[in-house]
Amino acid sequence: MRRFTKLPFYLAMALLTAAPACNNPWQEPPLECDDASLYSQDQPLVPFFSHKSGWGYRNRRGKVAIEPRFMSVPQYGSGSPFHEGLAPVGECLQWEQGAQVTFCTRSQVGFIDQTGRFVIPPRFESARVFSEGLAAVRIDTAAWGYIDRTGKVVIQPQFIRACEFRDGVALVRSFELHTYRIDRKGKALPGWH
Repeated sequence: MRRFTKLPFYLAMALLTAAPACNNPWQEPPLECDDASLYSQDQPLVPFFSHKSGWGYRNRRGKVAIEPRFMSVPQYGSGSPFHEGLAPVGECLQWEQGAQVTFCTRSQVGFIDQTGRFVIPPRFESARVFSEGLAAVRIDTAAWGYIDRTGKVVIQPQFIRACEFRDGVALVRSFELHTYRIDRKGKALPGWH
């Protein structure tokens, strides 16, 4: 009889997310957010992964600044997801033991500061980084909206995709698959639907 070793949840998730996506004709076309320039800054903290305990952050000298304990951090090339002093991180809220692995059955995303302290507690399904004082967050399983730095929803969840703000404008996609730009109040801007 072959014996299986327990695979840490973080490693299992890394393997699953590395699998190629299916070519589904019903899948919506991708909305490409040009977020690379947000992370080209000289960042003091860079994420790293520990197979035993998850994601954490190192400083420029390679020393651990925030102990690895997070289920997920956004990955943007070699840059840090800290932007405007905060970074979105995923935290598992409920673990269950399966036959071969322990896995997370409920997780949410919150925002930490550069000490690793939650400034905005985990309560979102997914999140992007702060840009111009706002961050796109998925508040339920489908809809994206925007929050301010206190965690208050300032643009109600109504989008299937949402990008960061640049020069007071963000690119979004509606559930009808219309792509357009919005201002910081969530109003659609004319001329680009």
